[in-house]
Amino acid sequence: MKKKIITLVFLYSFFNLFNYCKCPPERYFDYKSLEVKVEKTFISFNDRLMLRVGIAEIEYLADNTTYIGFGNYAYATSVCEPGYDGEKYHIVNISVFSNSDFDDNYLAETELTDLIKVYGANSNEEYVLWYLKEFSISNINPWYLYIEERPTISKKHTFTIKFEKSNGEIVSGISQEVIWE
Repeated sequence: MKKKIITLVFLYSFFNLFNYCKCPPERYFDYKSLEVKVEKTFISFNDRLMLRVGIAEIEYLADNTTYIGFGNYAYATSVCEPGYDGEKYHIVNISVFSNSDFDDNYLAETELTDLIKVYGANSNEEYVLWYLKEFSISNINPWYLYIEERPTISKKHTFTIKFEKSNGEIVSGISQEVIWE
């Protein structure tokens, strides 16, 4: 009788190992800061400023799962990469600031979001470059931000970009200094 029970437990564990092959529990990724790089640090008269935003301090997050049974998951057979379901906490707001006066309306540390352009889907589902304030955050590419207007007061700027995530956390990054001709 003991032999049958041990055999059943062993077989259950063995089949459990292979029946539960699936992606690892790190379904999402999260990040703690941003890296902001400018395409050109010297903006000539005909150029526009492009701010490339990247993520830093990446963490992979597990989904809450309930596990009942014996044995282990066979994660080694999975083809899924950590974070395969995307961001755990989506961006709900983007803010951009300069350390210098941009013009009479946008003084140092004033939010410049009204000047920011992004690529996003318009009401006709076309992918266009237009002002950030005109798009829903879910319909844009937040990793490339553009400023086509030129400052009228100061020629040197360092930009701070802040993303507010759906969990209320704010992450930010600072660009290198930009000089307009």
